[in-house]
Amino acid sequence: YACISFTNNCVHFTLADFKKKADMIRQVRLSDAPSIAAIYNYYVLNTVISFDESPLSMEEISALIKNISANYPYFG
Repeated sequence: YACISFTNNCVHFTLADFKKKADMIRQVRLSDAPSIAAIYNYYVLNTVISFDESPLSMEEISALIKNISANYPYFG
């Protein structure tokens, strides 16, 4: 077992658990746009951690996926 401590709370996991989570990371697909938009736009509307001041449309998210994926790995 390994332990990651977040302010004195310990999360225990095995190497197998970690490998399962690592398998969740993959190349982003255009079909991921609705989920990415929902997650990203929540932070645009409710926090100050984005430079965007208004939510991004599906078209804008899709364009980002296409443009970034054309030149760089884009993982989600």
